[in-house]
Amino acid sequence: MENNKKTVVLVTPPSHTHRTAEENLGIGYLASSLRAKGFPVVIIDAWLYNYPINILVEKILTIKNILFVGISCYRSSLDDVGNVIKQLRPLGYNGVVTVGGFGPTFHDSDFLSVGVDVVLKGEAEDSIVELANLLNNRNYQKNNLSKISGASWLGQAGQINRTNPIKADHLDSLFFPARDTMAMNLQMKNPAHLVTSRGCTSNCLFCSIISFERLTKNRVTWRQRSIGNIIEEIKYLFNEYGISTFKIVDDSFIEEGRDVVWTETFLNELRKNNLKIRFRTQVKANVLTSELVVCLKEAGWFSTSVGIENFAETALRRMNKSSSLEQNLNALAMLEENGIYVVMNLILFDHSTTWSELKENLFYLNKFSWPVIKGLFTEMYAAEGTAYSRLLKKRGELLPNSNFMNRQYNLVNHDVGVIYTCLKKWHKSHSAVYDHAINVIAAPKNLPDYGYQKYFRVYRPLYDLDLQFFAKLISLLEQSAHKQLPQALEFTNNFITNTKQIFATVEGEVTDLDLDFGISYQAESNPFLHIPGDRNGKSHRKNTS
Repeated sequence: MENNKKTVVLVTPPSHTHRTAEENLGIGYLASSLRAKGFPVVIIDAWLYNYPINILVEKILTIKNILFVGISCYRSSLDDVGNVIKQLRPLGYNGVVTVGGFGPTFHDSDFLSVGVDVVLKGEAEDSIVELANLLNNRNYQKNNLSKISGASWLGQAGQINRTNPIKADHLDSLFFPARDTMAMNLQMKNPAHLVTSRGCTSNCLFCSIISFERLTKNRVTWRQRSIGNIIEEIKYLFNEYGISTFKIVDDSFIEEGRDVVWTETFLNELRKNNLKIRFRTQVKANVLTSELVVCLKEAGWFSTSVGIENFAETALRRMNKSSSLEQNLNALAMLEENGIYVVMNLILFDHSTTWSELKENLFYLNKFSWPVIKGLFTEMYAAEGTAYSRLLKKRGELLPNSNFMNRQYNLVNHDVGVIYTCLKKWHKSHSAVYDHAINVIAAPKNLPDYGYQKYFRVYRPLYDLDLQFFAKLISLLEQSAHKQLPQALEFTNNFITNTKQIFATVEGEVTDLDLDFGISYQAESNPFLHIPGDRNGKSHRKNTS
């Protein structure tokens, strides 16, 4: 029977970020859902293939009989999405453009304002098929979009119409994601991405995940695939591509029910199927036990991200973190003892950070030599859709010129604001080198163990230098009754000048390692550090703590 369905084009736009390109598994899931219903799909990943906008548009226009163009993106991609549309329209494409992802989900009005026709919010495996069926119908009318779950679109009077999103209750029911870009992904030494669960049961103040999961009437915030279903996909990827290294991109890999018994079952199934794998995860500190860590390592666990966030108990409670200081310390000790590479996520500053909290963080950071951090300067992002953004908005704390990537706010404590300004200036001065140095561990590559060891040794002096600067800055300011920003900035500028050669040496060593191991590093500077309206250490609050 002839297939009379038009082609869906799924796109990842270029990404202006300090992260290196990896495969877009979200688009892979959408593509497999569409193909299962008979729709031809073409995937164009401009991030992975390093296409500029004009080349991306050319690639789209070479495809005949397009049903619609779907773009997976972040809020930071808004300008690129707008430019794609502006270039497509004059060249003859008058069809529907839809977008999806975390950014469009929480900023649908922004994307509709740059020419997007339909925003698909939340998990879109079902809604994108609904949209495809609707558009493939020759009697399609725009008001029929009300039949699409999780859709936003502009009505005739310019108002935004919205429907409620849905999500898959049982992840085993989803088709394995399409892997059209795997050849390029492997060429870049990237591991294959793998989803074994979705969501997280925590309720951290700053996180968008819980808001994303609560978009639907189904209030379950963490769902997992069965071990058998996971094993089948690993077998497929091994047999089809020879893949044995995986980046498990779950928001929270270990939740209730995933204990030692689950891990032993997973390990036994790997052995039964002659699968020897290595995998990286993201976990919470409070779920780890020594027995679980050992068992996961035996299954192939070699690297993880851990949301430590802060070493002050008061800050952890303010962030609504589920882990205590003691649990954080125990987790880091267990991971180091077992040689699991740790990317330690930190949030050093929020609007209520105190001087004593900064000193507590410095004290505990000096106790560890194993974790990798993404730079000492870190702040809590007040992203749209988070409880933190809602809290600051309610208090009137958000600044009017807030940037979309980081809704800006004032710090309560003036003295903390001085440290904030200097640490940010310090990190901005060398962030490109820092991001390059941690790239292989933060965004793991398919390398032998000795490769990771070499990159870690090159990175480690940067961690020590961070703490040296932090300690001297605090010491300098504590000698003054009034924490003066000019004095602190003079010290910061001198420290930056005096350490330039160290960063130049590290950059050279990392570049040499990249050549040795065939790593292509094409990331840009961190956009979160280069935004207008940086704080100047002053507070608009009359009462400071």
